[in-house]
Amino acid sequence: MAKIKEGEIFPDFEYVTPFTGTKNLKDAVSGKTALVFLRYIGCPLCQYDLHEYGVNYKEITDKGGKLLVVLQSDPEYLATQIKEDSFPYEIICDPTCALYDRFEIEAPERPKDEQPKEPQKPSPKAEKIFAGIKELGYQHGKYEGREAQLPAFFLLDKDMKVLKADYCTSAIDLPNALEIAEML
Repeated sequence: MAKIKEGEIFPDFEYVTPFTGTKNLKDAVSGKTALVFLRYIGCPLCQYDLHEYGVNYKEITDKGGKLLVVLQSDPEYLATQIKEDSFPYEIICDPTCALYDRFEIEAPERPKDEQPKEPQKPSPKAEKIFAGIKELGYQHGKYEGREAQLPAFFLLDKDMKVLKADYCTSAIDLPNALEIAEML
């Protein structure tokens, strides 16, 4: 399958969550729905994103929107890491990365002989995120999925038409909850 583009109908798929049985994306999409692909629950940046989406979720729902988050975490393991009511949105589990592959969400690997680049000064957005991770005390947990996985963001209408498709080029390129609310 090719990358998803704006104006296309997002393909339906079955999924599981840590606390429910099998569902279909088509049944979960109502109104405008943001579909966010992260890495896995052990990733501190993903922990921060999940927290931030939860804290500001009302901004999304106040605009008639909804959020679904895809993680590469195993549903049984994820159920040991979070409570059923930890987040006001649903988490889709894709431990085999089948959805990431299907929608061509990149996970670039650095060649083994490539030397790391000279560190650059983080952007103000990155500094804010890293400060939030530190303040909330997020630590790296169990490795699952692909460590180099890039995130992706799709905004769907009620008929699953893609209103926005963003294949991120860095781990911090995702829109936050307030930015998603502005898109609605």
